[in-house]
Amino acid sequence: MCSILSVHPRFPCFKVLSTGRAPPLLHKKNEVARKFIHPSYRSFFSGNLLITGEAANAFLAEIFLKDQMMDDEEYTYTRQVQDLVKILNLTYRARVNQNHMLAKANVSLTSEFDDMQIPDNSIALHMIHGTIFADYDPWDFYFSTKKFVDDIRTADANPKIIGHLLHVNSGGGDAWYLDVAAEAVKNLTKPAIGLVESVAASAGLYLIINSNKIYATTGFDILGSIGTMTSFLDIIPYYEKLGAKFIEEYADQSKRKNKKYNDLRKGKPDQFRKEVLNPLAEEFINTVKNARPDIPDNDRGVFEGETFFTEDATSLGLIDGRKTLEDVLSEIYNLSMSYGVPNKATQKAILNLIS
Repeated sequence: MCSILSVHPRFPCFKVLSTGRAPPLLHKKNEVARKFIHPSYRSFFSGNLLITGEAANAFLAEIFLKDQMMDDEEYTYTRQVQDLVKILNLTYRARVNQNHMLAKANVSLTSEFDDMQIPDNSIALHMIHGTIFADYDPWDFYFSTKKFVDDIRTADANPKIIGHLLHVNSGGGDAWYLDVAAEAVKNLTKPAIGLVESVAASAGLYLIINSNKIYATTGFDILGSIGTMTSFLDIIPYYEKLGAKFIEEYADQSKRKNKKYNDLRKGKPDQFRKEVLNPLAEEFINTVKNARPDIPDNDRGVFEGETFFTEDATSLGLIDGRKTLEDVLSEIYNLSMSYGVPNKATQKAILNLIS
């Protein structure tokens, strides 16, 4: 069963109620079966999520699109991040001349957060793309919130790194650990700016809400979905029609075990809504309000799960406007000066102490 902070009603997210046994597909010895055994897939089908319905459907399609690429290095998340670093470095350098501040300072994006040999004035690129999973991904297919927290802390401690670019294109995912991640972003000692490319909704927005600034890339990026929902597919009746008998029994001392979930499945959602969905929504809303205190309460449904294009999101105070990549990098560079990020002499002294 899933708890979801959902973005978009057009593509309803769903969960399969798990009985702990593999569905028939898993008995096939093929790559698709292997994917469903992956811990991230198990999380998707049995954990709590903050995700847009659109992102959920895209993820389900991706499972099958990757059928032939399971062991291909090209499809690891780390490799995708490295490729994005190269693309964005080439993009911004092609747009600025040699007299531009970024060119003079030789600013460059990096994903080598613990490398003390990277160039001075490096900016850490944290890619938040696709479905968000909380736990570490041993197969390195998807974004991991835990790894994200490790990465931003590691990058923040690297004296060669002057700031963070949180590059987002995500409709959400796993709800767990987002509060820890948001707090980690809030506690960074170097500037962090969120740059949205297409979507920053639900968990995707949660992860960047404590950035110094948040900017959209186009006029039609989607932002918001501050709210909680749950949606699932109950497959028990299907198997009962096939002749299977679902048996569940509890000890006399365990009358409340799974009660709120079983009640929800039977059409009685009150306890689940009050004890699961509402607290998640309240935490999400409070985090946004603390980060963005100028957002008016109940104005156009900002805190009721509504989504907005760039212009409306800006006017409501949800983001800070629209900027190009080079403008965002310039702002991070300028902010790093005001943050007192170590200069080269200080960096050298720190490196000497470390080595």
